[in-house]
Amino acid sequence: MKKIVLLALLCSLIGTTAMAQTKAEKRKIQKTEQLALQSQQLEQMVLQEHKFTFVAEIAYSQMPGLNSRQLASKEYFMAIGADKISCALPFYGRSYTSNSLNRISPLSFESKSFIYQVKQNDGKYLVQIKAKATVDYELTPIDYNISIEVFDNGTAVVNINSSKYSNMMFFGHIVPFSDEI
Repeated sequence: MKKIVLLALLCSLIGTTAMAQTKAEKRKIQKTEQLALQSQQLEQMVLQEHKFTFVAEIAYSQMPGLNSRQLASKEYFMAIGADKISCALPFYGRSYTSNSLNRISPLSFESKSFIYQVKQNDGKYLVQIKAKATVDYELTPIDYNISIEVFDNGTAVVNINSSKYSNMMFFGHIVPFSDEI
């Protein structure tokens, strides 16, 4: 009798372990499929359509002594469309022009004059954008060099350089393009 109870207990433990392994395997397969779909969507947005939105989560100034700043979600973004870039990112740094007292960020602009180049390398995309835009308080257009490194998991790093302002770097994620942001 003891052998039958012991055998039944052993069988139930083995069955539970086997079921747990299959659930873990199913989750792993599901996660792999989800990452593959996400990677395909990124490839379509970044490589083929050239339409996506970067949502900033953390801002880093390249100025010594300025710390990183956590940003509110979807409040700060850069929307890259086929014919226009809309940028609404904060600026913490130094202005090299006399218009430094303005409260409007020099990284809040729209540009229809830009060049878009993208390269795929080791599971990431490197987007280079050269844009020319006029900020409300500037008399002459500003040349922006924007570098966006997009990773397979949808995260991205954006570097923005300008001759009139110190460099800024942002960490965030990529979402599908929308005119409504």
